[in-house]
Amino acid sequence: MTDGTHYRIDFLTFCRILGFGNDHKAYSRIHNERRFEPHEVIFMWEDPTQVNNRRTRLKSFYYVMNNLIRMTLNPKDNATDLNGHITNVLSRFPEGDKFKVPRFIWVELVTEPTKL
Repeated sequence: MTDGTHYRIDFLTFCRILGFGNDHKAYSRIHNERRFEPHEVIFMWEDPTQVNNRRTRLKSFYYVMNNLIRMTLNPKDNATDLNGHITNVLSRFPEGDKFKVPRFIWVELVTEPTKL
């Protein structure tokens, strides 16, 4: 909804508008995975003994990636916390398994935050 007007689009058209091709069909769906807990991705923090569910003290690479994702693909009101599947997404970088980026964006757009 924008300015009180409801808009609709199907997923295939959404992918085409964003420029995603068929190569993403073979990749995994982040939202089908169990959400990673912070202690499962301790490699992302500068000091593994200080792991929490916040972006503070993340290694600079993951801190920047989190901010980029939060400002583009997955905007959230409170970007200081690592909510939802963001830890799963960040754990794929820099050379992890590929995932369906258009599906990630789609699910984040259509899912109410309380249902995540």
